[in-house]
Amino acid sequence: DLLLPALNLHPAAFAMVGMAAVLAGATHAPLTAVLLLFEMTNDYHIILPLMATVSISLLIARKGARGSVYTLGLLKKGLRLDRGREVEVLEGVTVDEVMERETPTLRAGMRLDEATRRLLAARQHGMAVLNEDGELFGMLALEDLERAQAISPDGITPGSEELTVGSVCTRRPVLAYTDEPLSAAVRRMSNADVSRLPVVERGQPWRLVGMLRRMDVVRAYNLAVARHAAERHTSGKRRLDALSGLTVSDFVVQAGSSCDGRKLAEIAWPQKGIVASIRRGQDVIVPHGETLLRPGDEIVVVHEESAREEIARLCSEAREA
Repeated sequence: DLLLPALNLHPAAFAMVGMAAVLAGATHAPLTAVLLLFEMTNDYHIILPLMATVSISLLIARKGARGSVYTLGLLKKGLRLDRGREVEVLEGVTVDEVMERETPTLRAGMRLDEATRRLLAARQHGMAVLNEDGELFGMLALEDLERAQAISPDGITPGSEELTVGSVCTRRPVLAYTDEPLSAAVRRMSNADVSRLPVVERGQPWRLVGMLRRMDVVRAYNLAVARHAAERHTSGKRRLDALSGLTVSDFVVQAGSSCDGRKLAEIAWPQKGIVASIRRGQDVIVPHGETLLRPGDEIVVVHEESAREEIARLCSEAREA
């Protein structure tokens, strides 16, 4: 009021606009914040400062935080939800977990004909190249050999006796880092259109620690899917434990046990226990009476403590003849 008395500003208006800005920044939903404020005040005179404040809050929030209050918990578990895209399961797996550690290498001073023989003998599309000190020098791929000279039918490059690996290889290859999410390395691999990336430590880009190949990515995807299935299974168990007030336990069906190869309805479960879910490999199954149990199935049972031993006996002891 002292600085701009003609505007007839009220302290309450600042408080309301600030509240909307906090809401927009926390939820990443600016329109929701604007509409809620209109419903509370029925005053459209503050629309311009309101929209400006909400926009600034949203920009700062997106710069400072990776997600909203709704998605931050998922991000901590390695799940990233993008608009219009599926959950990227590879966010929860690092390059270090799936890379090939014992990888064959070539020396920069090696003759090209010898390197060609070694590539063909190992059935590799490419190998990392090291210098005399054992530091990463580059990457040699079949494409580099083809660019140097056409490969003859017997697999030996004509004139390659005079060429060395260091003179032909790619000197600045695309790198992957041990501590980064696998999804980032996969995007880099796709953009460069290569089938493998040399893996290095982030602070030591000259020290080769492994190789990331496309087959490693496929294996990592299966690992990530299995990890998320286990997480869903565990979270469901925790919710059951909290809501029911009973004991929630995991039991694994052993081969040859009373449960092996039988439907749930055919098993004499104790009256104080009920099967809530079944995990089979990467799948979580909602059970019913016709569900057939198999060896290795992990079942979650809600039960009273007195029924634990009977359920464990059904899942582990051999069936009576």
